[in-house]
Amino acid sequence: MTKQDKRWLTSWSYAQRGVGLDMPQLNGQLITYQVIMKHNGDQLKLTLTNSYSDKTQQIKSISIASDSEKKFESLTVAGKTAFELMPNDIKQTDTIDKNVVRHETLYIQICLETSITEGYNLLVGVDSHVGTDAATIVGFGDSITEQGFWINPLKQGVYKILGESYSVVNAGISGNRLLRAFADTPVSGQYFGQSGVTRFERDVFKVNTNVKAVIIALGVNDLHQPGTDPLIPIDELPTFEEMVAGYERLFHLAHQYHCKIYVATISPFIGYTIDVKNIKKETLRMRLNHWLLHQAKVDGVYDFNDVLVSDSDPTQLAIQYDSGDKLHPSEKGGKAMSQIIDVTIFEALM
Repeated sequence: MTKQDKRWLTSWSYAQRGVGLDMPQLNGQLITYQVIMKHNGDQLKLTLTNSYSDKTQQIKSISIASDSEKKFESLTVAGKTAFELMPNDIKQTDTIDKNVVRHETLYIQICLETSITEGYNLLVGVDSHVGTDAATIVGFGDSITEQGFWINPLKQGVYKILGESYSVVNAGISGNRLLRAFADTPVSGQYFGQSGVTRFERDVFKVNTNVKAVIIALGVNDLHQPGTDPLIPIDELPTFEEMVAGYERLFHLAHQYHCKIYVATISPFIGYTIDVKNIKKETLRMRLNHWLLHQAKVDGVYDFNDVLVSDSDPTQLAIQYDSGDKLHPSEKGGKAMSQIIDVTIFEALM
């Protein structure tokens, strides 16, 4: 296999989000990221974005080192060591020749001239040059995705069965909703992220490379959050038609990128924040799940609800799969979710 016929994939990815209001500002910082690589490769590129700030970040330098090569090497963007990262910018470093092995740790240093909010991560992707016919698969969702209990076993299964030319990355944000972010809150305060319909194109296709499939597992927070917090009043509970329009917007965007689309049903949540059953919310969840299961605009549907639901109460998670909070599946539940995804279907992505 020659170097010329190799392709790129995203080996590591992070869905950027706001960090909240009144957070400390750090001045003149050297920020170090540690990234565990999931693939062997011979070249790297980094992706940075500034989607949750109204301030331009002045980057003085970026450098990279690895476990096997302790010396830091300088990276450039468009041939320059120093550059600006304006609000909503997405920038990728120039390619660097660097041999990396699976499970090796990369150390990435970003030296800032400007102040930055503590906890605000600019690094959102590491791309690796790995082999022919590479493909990136993105899991797009909320905390049930971000916690990793279903997506991590999926990563392992894809690597074991399909090999290192495939990558699975996590674009989940805890608290994220399909249709809404916090109203009347600056973007820097959006610690649940921008709405799914707002961030989908960026967090799936623009910060990741060679995306061939996306698994959409989003919607539970649109239903359970309204009325549970002063920032999320009950009048933000969407209608069935609004939710359908939101999903269809994601489907349309994915089709524009010639990407395979898989969608998951919404699992139970009653009891997470309130003890009483909310019939209106539960009826909406059931109706949406029926619509998703019969959705012709996607390439497949994963019935996470069917996996996780209690046999005795369809409004509750099964005890053996509940983490204990009545919303998030346990590690055992996540493994059961991953097992309904036949990874061999992704062979057709090539």
